[in-house]
Formats: sequence, C-alpha cells, structure tokens
Amino acid sequence: MTQARRLALPAGLIALAIFVWTVPLQRFSIWTDNQINPDVNLYFGYARMMAHGALAYRDIRIEYPPGATGIFYLTWWLPGQYVTAFSGLMLACLCVCLLGVVATARALGYSPVRQAIAGGVIAVSPLMLGSLVQARFDLVVAAVIAWLLYAAVTERWKLMWALLAAGVLIKLVPIALLPLLVIWQAHRVDWRAALRGAVASLVLVALVIVPFAAITPSGTWYFIAYNVRRPPQIESMASSVLLAAHVATGTYVHVVHNYGSLGLSGGRAALLSLVLTLVLVVLVVVCAVWCARLLARAHRSRDVEILIAGAAATMVALTVTGKVLSPQYMIWLLPVTMLVPGRYGRAALATMVAAMLLTQAFFPVHYWDLVDLHTVDIGWLVIRNLTLIGLLVLCWPRAALGTLPIGGQVIGRGPHAAKVTGPPTAVSARHIVD
Repeated sequence: MTQARRLALPAGLIALAIFVWTVPLQRFSIWTDNQINPDVNLYFGYARMMAHGALAYRDIRIEYPPGATGIFYLTWWLPGQYVTAFSGLMLACLCVCLLGVVATARALGYSPVRQAIAGGVIAVSPLMLGSLVQARFDLVVAAVIAWLLYAAVTERWKLMWALLAAGVLIKLVPIALLPLLVIWQAHRVDWRAALRGAVASLVLVALVIVPFAAITPSGTWYFIAYNVRRPPQIESMASSVLLAAHVATGTYVHVVHNYGSLGLSGGRAALLSLVLTLVLVVLVVVCAVWCARLLARAHRSRDVEILIAGAAATMVALTVTGKVLSPQYMIWLLPVTMLVPGRYGRAALATMVAAMLLTQAFFPVHYWDLVDLHTVDIGWLVIRNLTLIGLLVLCWPRAALGTLPIGGQVIGRGPHAAKVTGPPTAVSARHIVD
C-alpha cells in the first residue's frame, strides 16, 4: 500500500470529524437546544482563579486529579473565549483518538473496511452523544486510552506505561487496566520487566501528586474523598435498579442534589452501590486472571486479540458497575469497543452505537423528566444500562481468541494425532468454540 493510500483513510475520517463537530453539532437544534453543559463553566472558574494566583487544591477545592486541572488551566491560555477554546481542544482530542484507533486497527491487521467503520463511528460519535462531548474533558481520556492500546499492541512498553500514568493523572479510571497491562508485558517479555514498568508508571503518578499533597494534604485528598463519599448517581446501574423497582412496585426513592450531580440517597442505594463496587473489583481481577490463562496457551500471532478484548471488558465493567455513570463516561468506551476482535466484535461495535443513542434518548432533553421519576425516561435509562451489560458480555475474552486457524493445528492429543494443513491462501477458521 502506498503512503498516499495509507494516509487517505485517516485524513478522510478527520475531515468527517471536523465537519460533524463544526456544522451539525453547532447549528442543528437537536444538539444545540436544551443542553445541560455546566461542567465547562466549572472548569472556567477553576482556570480563572489559578490564572489569578490561586493554587489548586490549597486555595481551590477541585474534585479532579492534577492532570485534569492542568487541562483546565492550559485552556485559559488558548486564544478565544474559554468555552470555544475548550471545544476546539476536545475536537483535537477526538481526532487524536480517531487516529489512535485506526493505527491500532492497522497494527491488528484489520481490513480497511473495519478500520473505516471503527474510525467512522468515532468521527460521528458527537452526534450520537450530543454536545456534552465539547463541554467535558473525557475525550482527553479517550485519546490517551486509544494510544495506550496502540503502544501495548506494538510493544512500545515505555510509551505504554507513560500513557497509563497520564491517563490516571487525568481521570484515575485507566488504573483499572494496570493488572492486564502487567500480564500482557509479562507474557510478551517477562514478569520482571512488566513489574518494573508498572512501578515506574505509579512513581510517575506519585511525582505529580506528592508535591500537592505535601503543600496541602487535605486539599489533595479532597478529589479522592469527593468521589468515594458521593451517593450513586441517578444514571448509574445501582440507581437504575432502584428506579426500576420504584416503577414496578412503588418502592420509595429519594433524589438528592449534591456532589455536583443528582443521585439517590438512603441505605438501600448506598448498600447496592457498595455491592456493585465490590463486583467491579472482582470483575477487573477475574478478567485479568482469565486473560492470563488465555495468553498462556495463545499463539504469538494471535495473542493480541486477548489483550484488546480484556481491555474492552475492563473498561465496560468499570462503567457499568461504577457508582457514577454520567453520559460523558460513554466516551471512555469508544477506543476499546471499536476494536473488539472476532465475530463478537461487530456485535460489540453495534451495541456501543445503540448505547450511545439510548443515552441521548434521556439526556439532556428529558433529563429533568428522569429526575422527576417519569416512567418512560426511567425505562430508557434501564434499557441503556441493560445494553451496557450486554456490551460487557460481548467484549468478554472468549476461549477461541488467540488460537491458530485449523490449518497447521494438531487434531487430537495422542502420538498418532494427525496434523491438518491447508493451502497458504486458506481463510482462518476462527471462534469455532464460541
């Protein structure tokens, strides 16, 4: 493939993303009216105070990690109004994410059609999620995850661990990928190198956080305690269970406005949220251990399939079982769910599209109807969250991943087992045990 042909697809997808962002997202009423975008105004307030000499965490109570705070401050110095500059920065991150997904898809050997579909979905994702994409910083996280996967797939270990540290400093959530990345590098290199890389990544995170902690321990702890103490947000899986029970049986639920969002209060909500948090820990550990088991018998030419599926399952599990499931959290899933291998990968991609559209069914236009406990909007929320559970099932690594095609494999285990061969052009038989 010539260089011009290799560049044509990414260039076309970037042009599509820019068009989507600058024309329909900014001009059509479906995306411009009735929007709920207070977060960028909050970022503006933080940035203005820092620009006038206030120190983050000491003088300002900020619920975000230092990496996110740095993004808010950086935007202050970009030309133009803050909201416009922030939107432009998020558009750049969307393009970076798109390029990372296409690069990873090529490294995985996906066809140009599959590359175009994955990149195309990301390019038009703002229309499926709404204008919130330009008023939250989650596209930065998506861009980091996209290139983190590329670094892992192509064995750029130092870059992989540096990007993990950057992701943790921006949003914390990529820390869930740590066990899987350790297992992946240990499989490809050795355990010593993997553990050394993981420690270096955590040290890099500490080098950024410790100075703030030394200056203001309580202020630095605030962004962690803020997320630990908050009740389950109204769109979370825990809340959707209680809201469904409210519709079905009339069970009482109490909606409260605190911690910058709306959530459910009460003992049942807190208990269910705790249970799901424990489920999250179990899922992350089980997924990593299961991937380690699959990698142990995988062929080197196909083992990367297990990494991609494991990363997708981990990120979806984190989203599904977390106590907060804000609409913008769907953005985290874009770079991983677009790349799920095998015949379940296409279904995962379609399910992700459905989940984004279902999110926009109740947010933002009907969000206050959800808060007022309207049955229809609770129904949309429950369907969306059930769709995310289905997405987790589709992304979960299967035993067929990482195996060789039928051609060249030995059938049976005895000393006289026959070796089956086929022509060099034979199509690989995949997922026969799925």
